Amino acid sequence: MKKLNILMIMLITSFVFMACEKNDENSIMENGPNKQSFLRGDGIMEFHDQNEFAQFILNIDQMDRSQLSDFADGNDYQSFGLYCDDLYFQIAADSLKPDLVSDAVDSYNEYIMLEPDDSIEGDFVFKARFQDHPLYYIINLKYMYIVGEYVYKLFDEGIIETKVDFIDELTSVGSYDEPLDQETFSKLDNEVLDTDPLPPPHDAGIKVVKRKTNGKKRTKSRIKVHLLSKSTAQYASDHLVRPYKKTLGIWYWCKRTITYDFNTAVDVHHNNGNCDVHPFNVSGQQKRYSIQKRDVFWGPPVIDTESVHYRGYDCMGDTPDTDPVDYSKYTFNL
Repeated sequence: MKKLNILMIMLITSFVFMACEKNDENSIMENGPNKQSFLRGDGIMEFHDQNEFAQFILNIDQMDRSQLSDFADGNDYQSFGLYCDDLYFQIAADSLKPDLVSDAVDSYNEYIMLEPDDSIEGDFVFKARFQDHPLYYIINLKYMYIVGEYVYKLFDEGIIETKVDFIDELTSVGSYDEPLDQETFSKLDNEVLDTDPLPPPHDAGIKVVKRKTNGKKRTKSRIKVHLLSKSTAQYASDHLVRPYKKTLGIWYWCKRTITYDFNTAVDVHHNNGNCDVHPFNVSGQQKRYSIQKRDVFWGPPVIDTESVHYRGYDCMGDTPDTDPVDYSKYTFNL
């Protein structure tokens, strides 16, 4: 804890974010939760309902780090993602000293990590915990947030959900596998959406990750369906492009001009044979550390849902450093 407090002081003095100009008509602040939404003075984000929560997830797509920082500071909430970003870039400044990076990862393993690269033996990827999850900038440093009368806690394996009355009990839960009263707590496993895949050409899965590597430069793209709430059957389809550069065997985020084109559709199959289709199409170009575009939608009660998966996709992510990352499946279903 002492190390954490010292680092927080260093971060506050080391990072200065410039406030962006805000358009009163389309203000992110007006679309997001207001100050009276927050609870207990412990920096946890609270949303009035699932609609407000969904809107804020979509707003994050449009906000850069300085806007996110301004919003968090103005609304007294601790953003896990912003904290990890600042920690990440401070440690990445020592990329020419891999031993220092490794020591920092050991000290702050709740927030950052080095993982073996799954395509080049001996390489590692420096990453922030939950970095590609839709909740990355929403959860606080205890991995929690509130929507309506429910409170949620994010783990690597999934989300635990319970009524706000049990927020103290949920705060003390240290592991996703910890035995819990099933009438009080619900677990939303990451991979439960498509446990019984339909035969081709109806089911394109719930997650796709693709990369293009050119020497010490890389472009990664990924799509994934997330279950965000069991009580309201809320889902997110997440679309990502992230560029990397390699220094002394470790891959780090880097800022590049990113071109993207995502064309996907998600099927939500009901137990009664009905099927809802949620198409999503977005394209553009921005200079960022990553591009994430999301669709948020609702299904029938989870108990009445047979499966959720992509019915098809046709996606592209590109940076000047590599060939385009193109991937597609069952495009005739789009």
